Amino acid sequence: MRSQYVWVGTSYQQYAESKGDRRPDLLTYSAVYGYRPFSWRTDYPRWDWRVFEEFTGERTGTLQRQSLELPGSGADQMFLGPSVLGVYRAIGIEAGMQFPVYRDAGPLYPRERYRFAINFASFF
Repeated sequence: MRSQYVWVGTSYQQYAESKGDRRPDLLTYSAVYGYRPFSWRTDYPRWDWRVFEEFTGERTGTLQRQSLELPGSGADQMFLGPSVLGVYRAIGIEAGMQFPVYRDAGPLYPRERYRFAINFASFF
């Protein structure tokens, strides 16, 4: 059974223009280190838990309105924080919180003090 996990990922979203307006392109990236303590390594009928340290970042392009780029509409942000993942048979539940470590965002974006997420997954 694995006790340590490392992975990285990236995603890029690009949107089509409609009547001179276009949502900003979005580049996201992440790096994760996970650890599964020996005492947490269990099999069904018990939950199997892992703890992670997650780093995520996002670079948002500029917003277009009537074919003109809006100044101050781009952003570059990075977040870091812990999370846990529990797996029971074919069901996974993850919860985590991240805090900003870098922020360069225009006035169109709210200032985030933290991000909190709960995810449910079904494996088949």
